[in-house]
Amino acid sequence: MEKLSALVKLAEQRVEQMTKRFSAVKLELEAKHSALENAEQIEVQIRSDVAREKMQMRSAMVEKPSNAFLLERYRYSHDRMNRTIAAAESMIQTKKTEIEEKQVEVASVRERLFKAQKLLDKRKKLQKDFELQREQELELAEELELEDLAFQKIDMGNSQ
Repeated sequence: MEKLSALVKLAEQRVEQMTKRFSAVKLELEAKHSALENAEQIEVQIRSDVAREKMQMRSAMVEKPSNAFLLERYRYSHDRMNRTIAAAESMIQTKKTEIEEKQVEVASVRERLFKAQKLLDKRKKLQKDFELQREQELELAEELELEDLAFQKIDMGNSQ
């Protein structure tokens, strides 16, 4: 009985630990989602900056088509923006991968938590069944003692 109670307490502690781990992973996942959203906003801003810069360069080139300096500036700006976009896309992909890994981890923790909860419920049921069986055995033992006493009284009455 004590061993079963200790097992139930141990299972409850394990469920608590898994619940805390699940909460921590969930918070981390939410932070990664937020970082991903920020990175996507940065990417949109960069793309709009690139488009604006391209329009400015094109209009400057139309006004002064022979100006090699403006053309070079446009190319440099365009290359720089492309590198920035590539870096942002890489960062976004990294964040997406991290989020997917965390989602797998969350699913694993959920599954283990579910199994632990099922095991805990099963142990509690077994403990209740054990206690009920113990009570029934005690009641049966009391009834047997009462019957033995009754038979003894009958035997004593018959022998007199």
